[in-house]
Amino acid sequence: MIFKLLELKNFIKRIGDRYWVYVKILIKFVSALAIFGLMNYHMGYSEVMDNVIITLGLSVIAAFSPDAVFSIIVMLVSIVQVYSVSLVLAVVMMVVYLIIYFAYVRFVPGQIYVILAIPFLYILGIPYVMPLICGVFFAPYSIISNILGILIYYVYLAVEGAAGLSGETSVSNTINFFNVIVDNIRGNRYMLFSMIIFAFIALLTYIIRIQNFNHSSDVSLLTGTVLLLVAFVLSSSFIENSDNIVNVIVGVCVSGLIAFMVQFFRISLDYSGVKNIQFQDDEYYYYVRAVPKLSVSALDKQVKTIHAQIPTSNTMNLRETIEKTFEESEHKVTGTVEEDR
Repeated sequence: MIFKLLELKNFIKRIGDRYWVYVKILIKFVSALAIFGLMNYHMGYSEVMDNVIITLGLSVIAAFSPDAVFSIIVMLVSIVQVYSVSLVLAVVMMVVYLIIYFAYVRFVPGQIYVILAIPFLYILGIPYVMPLICGVFFAPYSIISNILGILIYYVYLAVEGAAGLSGETSVSNTINFFNVIVDNIRGNRYMLFSMIIFAFIALLTYIIRIQNFNHSSDVSLLTGTVLLLVAFVLSSSFIENSDNIVNVIVGVCVSGLIAFMVQFFRISLDYSGVKNIQFQDDEYYYYVRAVPKLSVSALDKQVKTIHAQIPTSNTMNLRETIEKTFEESEHKVTGTVEEDR
Protein backbone atom coordinates (compact mmCIF):
# COMPACT_ATOMS: atom_id res chain seq x y z
CA MET A 1 0.00 0.00 0.00
CA ILE A 2 2.80 2.41 0.91
CA PHE A 3 4.50 1.84 -2.43
CA LYS A 4 1.28 2.55 -4.31
CA LEU A 5 0.98 5.84 -2.44
CA LEU A 6 4.61 6.67 -3.19
CA GLU A 7 4.07 5.95 -6.88
CA LEU A 8 0.99 8.19 -6.81
CA LYS A 9 3.00 10.89 -5.03
CA ASN A 10 5.77 10.71 -7.64
CA PHE A 11 3.23 10.80 -10.45
CA ILE A 12 1.52 13.88 -9.01
CA LYS A 13 4.90 15.53 -8.45
CA ARG A 14 5.93 14.90 -12.06
CA ILE A 15 2.65 16.33 -13.34
CA GLY A 16 2.95 19.30 -11.00
CA ASP A 17 6.56 20.03 -11.99
CA ARG A 18 5.76 19.80 -15.68
CA TYR A 19 2.43 21.63 -15.78
CA TRP A 20 2.56 23.68 -12.57
CA VAL A 21 1.33 26.90 -14.19
CA TYR A 22 -1.84 25.23 -15.47
CA VAL A 23 -2.32 23.16 -12.31
CA LYS A 24 -2.12 26.29 -10.14
CA ILE A 25 -4.70 28.08 -12.33
CA LEU A 26 -7.03 25.08 -12.08
CA ILE A 27 -6.63 24.87 -8.28
CA LYS A 28 -7.33 28.58 -7.85
CA PHE A 29 -10.38 28.40 -10.13
CA VAL A 30 -11.88 25.44 -8.28
CA SER A 31 -11.11 27.05 -4.90
CA ALA A 32 -12.69 30.37 -5.91
CA LEU A 33 -15.75 28.64 -7.33
CA ALA A 34 -16.18 26.61 -4.14
CA ILE A 35 -15.73 29.67 -1.89
CA PHE A 36 -18.17 31.84 -3.82
CA GLY A 37 -20.65 28.98 -4.02
CA LEU A 38 -20.51 28.43 -0.25
CA MET A 39 -20.97 32.17 0.32
CA ASN A 40 -24.07 32.22 -1.86
CA TYR A 41 -25.46 29.10 -0.24
CA HIS A 42 -24.93 30.02 3.41
CA MET A 43 -25.16 33.81 3.20
CA GLY A 44 -26.86 34.66 -0.07
CA TYR A 45 -27.76 38.20 0.97
CA SER A 46 -26.73 39.74 -2.36
CA GLU A 47 -28.85 38.99 -5.42
CA VAL A 48 -26.04 40.24 -7.66
CA MET A 49 -23.52 37.73 -6.29
CA ASP A 50 -26.09 34.95 -6.54
CA ASN A 51 -25.84 35.11 -10.33
CA VAL A 52 -24.09 32.08 -11.82
CA ILE A 53 -22.45 34.06 -14.61
CA ILE A 54 -20.97 36.57 -12.17
CA THR A 55 -19.75 33.75 -9.92
CA LEU A 56 -18.03 32.01 -12.85
CA GLY A 57 -16.57 35.28 -14.09
CA LEU A 58 -15.12 36.15 -10.71
CA SER A 59 -13.73 32.63 -10.38
CA VAL A 60 -11.96 32.94 -13.75
CA ILE A 61 -10.55 36.35 -12.81
CA ALA A 62 -9.35 34.99 -9.45
CA ALA A 63 -7.75 31.98 -11.16
CA PHE A 64 -5.58 34.15 -13.44
CA SER A 65 -4.79 36.75 -10.75
CA PRO A 66 -1.81 36.87 -8.37
CA ASP A 67 -2.30 35.42 -4.91
CA ALA A 68 -2.78 38.84 -3.31
CA VAL A 69 -5.48 39.78 -5.82
CA PHE A 70 -7.17 36.41 -5.26
CA SER A 71 -7.44 37.20 -1.55
CA ILE A 72 -8.73 40.70 -2.22
CA ILE A 73 -11.47 39.35 -4.51
CA VAL A 74 -12.63 36.90 -1.81
CA MET A 75 -12.73 39.68 0.80
CA LEU A 76 -14.60 42.04 -1.53
CA VAL A 77 -17.22 39.38 -2.29
CA SER A 78 -17.76 38.82 1.44
CA ILE A 79 -18.09 42.58 1.97
CA VAL A 80 -20.67 42.79 -0.82
CA GLN A 81 -22.65 40.03 0.88
CA VAL A 82 -22.58 41.90 4.20
CA TYR A 83 -23.41 45.18 2.44
CA SER A 84 -26.76 43.69 1.42
CA VAL A 85 -27.52 43.39 5.15
CA SER A 86 -26.03 46.63 6.46
CA LEU A 87 -23.95 49.36 4.86
CA VAL A 88 -22.38 50.33 8.17
CA LEU A 89 -21.45 46.72 8.93
CA ALA A 90 -19.88 46.38 5.48
CA VAL A 91 -17.72 49.43 6.24
CA VAL A 92 -16.76 47.91 9.59
CA MET A 93 -15.81 44.63 7.89
CA MET A 94 -13.67 46.51 5.40
CA VAL A 95 -11.89 48.32 8.24
CA VAL A 96 -11.31 45.00 10.01
CA TYR A 97 -9.83 43.49 6.85
CA LEU A 98 -7.53 46.49 6.40
CA ILE A 99 -6.34 46.26 10.00
CA ILE A 100 -5.65 42.54 9.61
CA TYR A 101 -3.73 43.18 6.42
CA PHE A 102 -1.56 46.09 7.53
CA ALA A 103 -0.94 44.77 11.05
CA TYR A 104 -0.31 41.12 10.24
CA VAL A 105 -0.76 39.76 6.72
CA ARG A 106 1.62 42.32 5.19
CA PHE A 107 4.48 40.66 7.09
CA VAL A 108 3.42 37.05 6.44
CA PRO A 109 1.49 37.12 3.13
CA GLY A 110 0.85 33.39 2.95
CA GLN A 111 -1.20 33.45 6.15
CA ILE A 112 -4.10 35.19 4.40
CA TYR A 113 -5.07 31.78 3.00
CA VAL A 114 -5.21 30.31 6.50
CA ILE A 115 -7.43 33.15 7.72
CA LEU A 116 -9.80 32.91 4.76
CA ALA A 117 -9.85 29.10 4.72
CA ILE A 118 -11.03 28.60 8.31
CA PRO A 119 -14.57 30.03 7.85
CA PHE A 120 -15.15 27.79 4.83
CA LEU A 121 -13.66 24.76 6.58
CA TYR A 122 -16.18 25.41 9.35
CA ILE A 123 -18.95 25.24 6.77
CA LEU A 124 -17.54 21.92 5.53
CA GLY A 125 -17.31 20.63 9.11
CA ILE A 126 -13.53 20.11 9.13
CA PRO A 127 -11.99 23.28 10.61
CA TYR A 128 -9.87 21.11 12.93
CA VAL A 129 -7.45 20.35 10.10
CA MET A 130 -6.08 23.89 10.14
CA PRO A 131 -4.22 23.90 13.51
CA LEU A 132 -2.71 20.52 12.62
CA ILE A 133 -1.44 21.70 9.24
CA CYS A 134 -0.24 24.99 10.72
CA GLY A 135 1.75 23.13 13.35
CA VAL A 136 3.45 20.98 10.70
CA PHE A 137 4.00 23.59 7.99
CA PHE A 138 4.36 26.94 9.75
CA ALA A 139 5.97 28.60 12.75
CA PRO A 140 4.00 29.56 15.91
CA TYR A 141 2.92 32.87 14.34
CA SER A 142 0.19 30.87 12.57
CA ILE A 143 -1.64 30.88 15.93
CA ILE A 144 -2.72 34.45 15.13
CA SER A 145 -4.08 33.29 11.77
CA ASN A 146 -6.20 30.60 13.44
CA ILE A 147 -7.64 33.09 15.94
CA LEU A 148 -8.47 35.63 13.24
CA GLY A 149 -10.09 32.99 11.04
CA ILE A 150 -12.31 31.79 13.89
CA LEU A 151 -13.27 35.37 14.71
CA ILE A 152 -14.29 36.10 11.12
CA TYR A 153 -16.39 32.95 10.99
CA TYR A 154 -18.31 33.82 14.15
CA VAL A 155 -18.81 37.40 12.94
CA TYR A 156 -20.49 35.94 9.86
CA LEU A 157 -22.62 33.73 12.10
CA ALA A 158 -23.64 36.75 14.16
CA VAL A 159 -24.52 38.67 11.01
CA GLU A 160 -26.61 35.76 9.81
CA GLY A 161 -28.42 35.59 13.13
CA ALA A 162 -29.14 39.32 13.19
CA ALA A 163 -29.95 39.70 9.49
CA GLY A 164 -33.68 39.82 10.20
CA LEU A 165 -33.29 42.98 12.28
CA SER A 166 -31.85 45.06 9.44
CA GLY A 167 -35.02 45.55 7.45
CA GLU A 168 -35.16 49.23 8.36
CA THR A 169 -32.35 51.74 8.07
CA SER A 170 -33.24 53.90 11.06
CA VAL A 171 -30.58 54.82 13.61
CA SER A 172 -32.28 52.88 16.39
CA ASN A 173 -32.54 49.78 14.24
CA THR A 174 -28.87 50.03 13.25
CA ILE A 175 -27.82 50.36 16.89
CA ASN A 176 -29.97 47.39 17.84
CA PHE A 177 -28.49 45.41 14.99
CA PHE A 178 -24.94 46.03 16.17
CA ASN A 179 -25.85 45.33 19.78
CA VAL A 180 -27.16 41.90 18.79
CA ILE A 181 -23.99 41.10 16.86
CA VAL A 182 -21.69 42.28 19.65
CA ASP A 183 -23.66 40.35 22.26
CA ASN A 184 -23.56 37.18 20.17
CA ILE A 185 -19.79 37.43 19.81
CA ARG A 186 -18.97 38.59 23.33
CA GLY A 187 -21.12 35.96 25.01
CA ASN A 188 -19.93 33.09 22.85
CA ARG A 189 -17.82 30.95 25.19
CA TYR A 190 -17.53 28.22 22.59
CA MET A 191 -15.82 30.65 20.19
CA LEU A 192 -13.34 31.64 22.90
CA PHE A 193 -12.65 28.01 23.74
CA SER A 194 -12.13 27.21 20.04
CA MET A 195 -9.55 29.98 19.77
CA ILE A 196 -7.67 28.69 22.81
CA ILE A 197 -7.64 25.04 21.74
CA PHE A 198 -6.69 25.88 18.14
CA ALA A 199 -3.78 28.00 19.39
CA PHE A 200 -2.69 25.30 21.84
CA ILE A 201 -2.85 22.48 19.26
CA ALA A 202 -0.95 24.51 16.64
CA LEU A 203 1.80 25.29 19.16
CA LEU A 204 1.97 21.75 20.57
CA THR A 205 2.07 20.18 17.10
CA TYR A 206 4.91 22.51 16.14
CA ILE A 207 6.91 21.76 19.30
CA ILE A 208 6.63 17.98 18.87
CA ARG A 209 7.35 18.17 15.15
CA ILE A 210 10.73 19.92 15.61
CA GLN A 211 11.97 17.35 18.16
CA ASN A 212 14.84 15.05 17.25
CA PHE A 213 13.26 11.60 17.24
CA ASN A 214 11.90 9.26 14.62
CA HIS A 215 8.45 9.98 13.16
CA SER A 216 8.18 13.25 15.08
CA SER A 217 5.77 14.72 12.49
CA ASP A 218 3.47 11.69 12.66
CA VAL A 219 3.53 11.72 16.46
CA SER A 220 2.71 15.44 16.51
CA LEU A 221 -0.28 14.95 14.19
CA LEU A 222 -1.56 11.95 16.16
CA THR A 223 -1.23 13.80 19.46
CA GLY A 224 -2.93 16.89 18.09
CA THR A 225 -5.81 14.87 16.60
CA VAL A 226 -6.47 13.01 19.85
CA LEU A 227 -6.40 16.21 21.91
CA LEU A 228 -8.70 17.96 19.42
CA LEU A 229 -11.14 15.07 19.63
CA VAL A 230 -11.22 15.06 23.44
CA ALA A 231 -11.36 18.85 23.78
CA PHE A 232 -14.17 19.47 21.30
CA VAL A 233 -16.26 16.51 22.43
CA LEU A 234 -16.12 17.83 26.00
CA SER A 235 -16.77 21.41 24.93
CA SER A 236 -19.71 20.41 22.74
CA SER A 237 -21.21 18.54 25.67
CA PHE A 238 -20.64 21.00 28.51
CA ILE A 239 -20.11 24.45 26.94
CA GLU A 240 -22.25 24.51 23.81
CA ASN A 241 -24.72 21.86 25.04
CA SER A 242 -24.89 20.56 21.50
CA ASP A 243 -26.19 17.21 20.33
CA ASN A 244 -23.88 17.20 17.30
CA ILE A 245 -21.13 15.22 19.02
CA VAL A 246 -21.16 12.66 16.22
CA ASN A 247 -20.47 15.42 13.68
CA VAL A 248 -17.61 16.67 15.84
CA ILE A 249 -16.07 13.19 16.08
CA VAL A 250 -16.37 12.62 12.34
CA GLY A 251 -15.02 16.10 11.59
CA VAL A 252 -11.96 15.66 13.82
CA CYS A 253 -11.19 12.18 12.45
CA VAL A 254 -11.51 13.35 8.84
CA SER A 255 -9.38 16.40 9.63
CA GLY A 256 -6.68 14.21 11.16
CA LEU A 257 -6.71 11.91 8.11
CA ILE A 258 -6.41 14.88 5.76
CA ALA A 259 -3.50 16.27 7.80
CA PHE A 260 -1.70 12.90 7.65
CA MET A 261 -2.18 12.70 3.87
CA VAL A 262 -0.94 16.26 3.39
CA GLN A 263 2.13 15.49 5.50
CA PHE A 264 2.77 12.27 3.54
CA PHE A 265 2.61 14.03 0.17
CA ARG A 266 4.70 16.89 1.53
CA ILE A 267 7.57 14.71 2.77
CA SER A 268 7.96 11.06 3.75
CA LEU A 269 11.13 9.84 5.44
CA ASP A 270 12.85 6.44 5.61
CA TYR A 271 14.03 6.20 9.22
CA SER A 272 15.68 2.83 8.58
CA GLY A 273 18.45 4.63 6.70
CA VAL A 274 19.29 7.29 9.31
CA LYS A 275 22.95 8.35 9.30
CA ASN A 276 24.78 10.42 11.93
CA ILE A 277 27.49 12.45 10.25
CA GLN A 278 30.28 14.42 11.92
CA PHE A 279 32.55 16.97 10.28
CA GLN A 280 34.37 20.16 11.21
CA ASP A 281 35.76 23.39 9.87
CA ASP A 282 38.11 25.97 11.36
CA GLU A 283 35.56 27.23 13.88
CA TYR A 284 32.94 24.53 14.54
CA TYR A 285 32.47 20.82 14.89
CA TYR A 286 29.20 19.62 13.33
CA TYR A 287 26.93 16.72 14.25
CA VAL A 288 24.40 16.09 11.48
CA ARG A 289 21.56 13.57 11.50
CA ALA A 290 20.65 12.72 7.92
CA VAL A 291 17.32 11.02 7.23
CA PRO A 292 16.74 9.87 3.62
CA LYS A 293 13.45 10.57 1.93
CA LEU A 294 11.23 7.61 1.27
CA SER A 295 10.73 7.24 -2.46
CA VAL A 296 10.18 4.62 -5.09
CA SER A 297 11.05 4.97 -8.74
CA ALA A 298 8.95 3.34 -11.39
CA LEU A 299 10.78 0.77 -13.47
CA ASP A 300 11.51 1.90 -16.99
CA LYS A 301 10.81 -1.28 -18.93
CA GLN A 302 11.38 -1.38 -22.66
CA VAL A 303 10.25 -4.54 -24.41
CA LYS A 304 11.64 -5.19 -27.85
CA THR A 305 9.93 -7.74 -30.09
CA ILE A 306 12.23 -9.59 -32.42
CA HIS A 307 10.53 -11.02 -35.51
CA ALA A 308 12.00 -13.76 -37.63
CA GLN A 309 13.16 -12.30 -40.93
CA ILE A 310 11.59 -13.74 -44.05
CA PRO A 311 14.30 -14.33 -46.73
CA THR A 312 13.96 -12.21 -49.84
CA SER A 313 16.04 -11.73 -52.92
CA ASN A 314 18.04 -9.04 -51.10
CA THR A 315 18.42 -11.01 -47.85
CA MET A 316 21.85 -12.48 -47.05
CA ASN A 317 21.94 -15.99 -45.56
CA LEU A 318 24.82 -15.96 -43.10
CA ARG A 319 25.35 -19.72 -43.09
CA GLU A 320 25.54 -19.96 -46.88
CA THR A 321 27.93 -17.03 -47.02
CA ILE A 322 30.32 -18.65 -44.50
CA GLU A 323 30.30 -22.03 -46.31
CA LYS A 324 30.90 -20.34 -49.63
CA THR A 325 33.82 -18.40 -48.18
CA PHE A 326 35.44 -21.59 -46.84
CA GLU A 327 35.01 -23.35 -50.19
CA GLU A 328 36.66 -20.49 -52.03
CA SER A 329 39.55 -20.51 -49.53
CA GLU A 330 40.09 -24.27 -49.93
CA HIS A 331 39.93 -23.96 -53.69
CA LYS A 332 42.60 -21.26 -53.68
CA VAL A 333 44.85 -23.28 -51.38
CA THR A 334 44.49 -26.38 -53.58
CA GLY A 335 45.25 -24.43 -56.73
CA THR A 336 48.35 -22.90 -55.16
CA VAL A 337 49.67 -26.35 -54.14
CA GLU A 338 49.18 -27.76 -57.67
CA GLU A 339 51.04 -24.86 -59.23
CA ASP A 340 54.02 -25.44 -56.89
CA ARG A 341 54.23 -29.01 -58.07
